[in-house]
Amino acid sequence: MLVFYFAIVSLGLGMIAVVLFRERQNKADLQHHRNAKKEEGEPSPDFVEIVSEKQTQEQSLLERYKRLEILFEEKSKELEKAQTALANELELRKEFTTLKDLLENKILQLKNENQVLLLYRLV
Repeated sequence: MLVFYFAIVSLGLGMIAVVLFRERQNKADLQHHRNAKKEEGEPSPDFVEIVSEKQTQEQSLLERYKRLEILFEEKSKELEKAQTALANELELRKEFTTLKDLLENKILQLKNENQVLLLYRLV
């Protein structure tokens, strides 16, 4: 059990070391680009390409976010309208059912009264 725990800890530390190594390497690459920029007076083509690509990605994500926000607002309004319509429909259904029950009861009452009157005539 202890060996298993030690293996997991070692694996985790190894992964952390790899991440830190990559991070240092990225920082070193960025520093190299900055140094090249200072030495040459203008940024290296790779650095410019990376920056322009990141700006393009950022712009694309912002546009996508705006479209999604507009779509979300539209769908929210549609949902509110649908909920309002549903509430109205349920209220109308309730009123209809009440009125229908009253009419059915009145019809039954009139039928019974009619039958009673017919029986009195026959007698």
